Amino acid sequence: DWHLLRERQEKYRFIKQHLMKFPVETMCKILKVSKSGYYHWLQTGPSKLWIENQKISSLVKTIFKDSHESYGAPRM
Repeated sequence: DWHLLRERQEKYRFIKQHLMKFPVETMCKILKVSKSGYYHWLQTGPSKLWIENQKISSLVKTIFKDSHESYGAPRM
């Protein structure tokens, strides 16, 4: 599911941003992600699906903003 993938990516980014403050193992436990998954993510980077979804999300936000926030999901 795209939302779960996005959530996991956000958790991994949070862990990476806070490496100097907290141990990886502790953050993984609290955020309920595996250490091996995090380290795999570090080595491989974002997935193609995640990158495509980010592009689409950015485009939708641009369309919404350009329409003076008047377009809803049916019109987009």
